[in-house]
Amino acid sequence: MRTGRIAATIACLVSACTGATLAACGGGGASNTSGETGQDASGGSSGSGSGSGGTTSSGSSGSGGSSGGGSGGSSGAGEAGVIDAGVVDAPIATGDASSGCGTAATAGMHDVTIQSGGMARAFHVYVPAKYATATSTPDTLVFVFHGYTQVGTGNTFTSIEYLSQMDPVSDAQGFLLVYPDGYMNSWNAGDCCGAAVSSNVDDVGFFDAMVAWIESKYCVDPKRVYVAGLSNGGFFSNRLGCERANVVAAIGPVAGPLDIMPCNPSRPVPMFEVHGTADPVVFFDGGSSSLALPVEQAVSTWEGLDKCTDSMPATVYTNGAATCTEESMCAGGSAVELCVIDGGGHQWPGGKDDYLGDFSSDLDTSTSMMKFFQEHPMP
Repeated sequence: MRTGRIAATIACLVSACTGATLAACGGGGASNTSGETGQDASGGSSGSGSGSGGTTSSGSSGSGGSSGGGSGGSSGAGEAGVIDAGVVDAPIATGDASSGCGTAATAGMHDVTIQSGGMARAFHVYVPAKYATATSTPDTLVFVFHGYTQVGTGNTFTSIEYLSQMDPVSDAQGFLLVYPDGYMNSWNAGDCCGAAVSSNVDDVGFFDAMVAWIESKYCVDPKRVYVAGLSNGGFFSNRLGCERANVVAAIGPVAGPLDIMPCNPSRPVPMFEVHGTADPVVFFDGGSSSLALPVEQAVSTWEGLDKCTDSMPATVYTNGAATCTEESMCAGGSAVELCVIDGGGHQWPGGKDDYLGDFSSDLDTSTSMMKFFQEHPMP
């Protein structure tokens, strides 16, 4: 097990990241691409609030910002969807192909709005050409959650699609990719962040609804559903590892350590985490305002949950400022890998610069993460 204490916190408080502080918290605003319009979302509730069915519209102009209105997608037409997350049970990974297998699919970005928790919620499904030509073969599904004040798609540094540069990896490998939009640009990860937390939005229910909708439309391998995210999105991917271990095969938080306790996953969950030592937002060396666990403690927590027995983590990657270490002698074929960027900022290394500290290309986070994911399907 790893020893020592590396503290991590959030520089931007839930109530403080507004107005003039938006840039310091990860950038604000919507993507500059066109998408569909969704129903306006107001408020947010947790639990099993029932909402009426909602459908998307195709090709109309999208309003940026919160998920309720649906921030602009990259390019594709909207998809019709009617679902209420309040009455959708979490899917159980069975190893069987999803019901959407055999359904024709068009390559490109598809903007979707569904009902979840009594409000309209938006997400964007990227279909690579390799998938579109093999719609009867169960494939990998990857969710990438944006940071606080950011959006899912677009061609600016406020978009996780742009920052992560995951689309080209999807094109090369053929997996389905999803960029959801958070409620008022935030995710309820437990203690962070923003309106999603203060309104107690049921984002776990939204995740359940997205999985159910996507599996009904596309050919998904239920043993290969993965979640990743930056900052607030990384915190939320940790939460899904804790609460949806029956659905999520592995998690990939970037600059977003474990932010919710207790964490009681129903099985060992593999984790791939990336963090910069000079992160100016989620501090690598300590802070006092967040309830997120210190980075090393968060990693050790997952090693304990995964029942890892390595005497020391093995170094599995070194390149310039990047060093990755892994504990692999873990229960159920799981593993825990931590990639540290010496001097790195609040960034998705190898993607695009978000101007929050030093950017590094010494680690291709998206490619390395996908390698880890594909090595760790649901047992």
